[in-house]
Amino acid sequence: MMRSMQVIILASLLLAPQCSLFSVAEYVQTGLGISCDSACASLSMDCDLPAILLLIGDKTAVENAIADAGGTCTYLTNWGYDSGPGICSSPAVGQKCDLPAIQDIIGSQESMHFAVTAAGGTCTSFVGWAYNTGPGICSSESCCGGDCVGICTYGGTADVTCAASSGSYSRICACKACPDCVLPPPPIPCTSECCSNLDCEAPTPICAPDGSGCTAQRWVEPSTHLPTAFTQLLDTREWTKYVRAVIPIMGKELTTDAALFEMAYFMDNVLFPGGVWNGHPGFEKGMLMTHPTRVSVFPACPNAWMHPAVKPEQSSGGGAPDNTLVTEDWVLRYPKCAGALAVKCSSIPLGTLCNNCGWANGDPFLACNDTIAHEASHTFDMHVRNWLNETVDSIARDWFPSNPGEWPAWAGSSWFMNPSEETGQSREDMTSRAYAYLNTQLGFRDDDFKYVRKDLRCPSKGLQEACDDSTLRTYRVPLDD
Repeated sequence: MMRSMQVIILASLLLAPQCSLFSVAEYVQTGLGISCDSACASLSMDCDLPAILLLIGDKTAVENAIADAGGTCTYLTNWGYDSGPGICSSPAVGQKCDLPAIQDIIGSQESMHFAVTAAGGTCTSFVGWAYNTGPGICSSESCCGGDCVGICTYGGTADVTCAASSGSYSRICACKACPDCVLPPPPIPCTSECCSNLDCEAPTPICAPDGSGCTAQRWVEPSTHLPTAFTQLLDTREWTKYVRAVIPIMGKELTTDAALFEMAYFMDNVLFPGGVWNGHPGFEKGMLMTHPTRVSVFPACPNAWMHPAVKPEQSSGGGAPDNTLVTEDWVLRYPKCAGALAVKCSSIPLGTLCNNCGWANGDPFLACNDTIAHEASHTFDMHVRNWLNETVDSIARDWFPSNPGEWPAWAGSSWFMNPSEETGQSREDMTSRAYAYLNTQLGFRDDDFKYVRKDLRCPSKGLQEACDDSTLRTYRVPLDD
């Protein structure tokens, strides 16, 4: 639903030339996806840090300054996430963003309260969450499933910039008069059938890369399309591409696209089946906001992920609280490295399509058969234990004293493979504590999904071809917003 734009009148602090300590100083709230640079530059204004510092936290000083100035300026602001960007405008002068003033707000709830009030907004509550687009106001239903709309975040990272924008937060920007500023050219309007996934709905929720229309066909996007919450964690020169799923599925330049699609298929079916979150109720906020979580898909050997604790050296995986690390050779189920290729990963010639996992175990079958489920389970488990519910860590140590770190991941293999290929254990065979841990502590529903390897789901496809079911998505994911 389109929400109306609201006109806010603020005093322009224009003092007489002979005693001019500061000129126009105001806080402006951007619309979604609008950076502070764009918001202030659209007014051809520069920012005045001394003026802002003089006023912050002093209501009387603000009232006196407005009364003394005797001038006004108007700007449009929009608090609705689905009604387009709020655009600042002034009939006389433009504005430019002041990064130091924005940085001065960071870490101070009092300063944030003043800035939001000056911009004509309100906060339902304050939190110190830190992003490179901070400070800001949650203005989108994509924030915590809608539960966080209206929350003001006054945190910020060391790389806060005026240029950054957010699809979930309206930024709080500081600007001042800049009569000599040159207005940037207006953005070129999009005339395609669709301009982003926001223009699409289920069952065709994806805007085609050429904008030709909405589709259910996934595509590989440049990593620069990611929200800043993720790009600030990544080197996008190394992790150059991703597939949009419930969490980003990241790939390097040499990573085969089919491996990204396969991991998107797994994660969506496990964490977001049919477009509904599964697992701990804190996953949405935790994985997309407070602790951005991704899947990192490495190329095959010799550029695979090689876990330093796994000996001998081989293609392997890992599960951090905010990152599931996998390698394409066993994700795509290449034939196991054998004969002259039964060597450590770093010795495999580039371009060789063989599965290096377990190359020295002498078993032609066992080659990271359960590892997708195993490493993803590590991420789910540690995300909960580290950030969402610390009591779960105590429960894991009590229930699985012999190995509280690995037991939840072993249980996850049985749960998501159903049954595990390496142990043969299904959900029905799990111990009562292992079942309860996945179901009660990590919050996963006992549904019908079980992960079947790519080579078994679509055996007619080539080694580097994706299964058809992995390339389709018929429901929206939060990253679409």
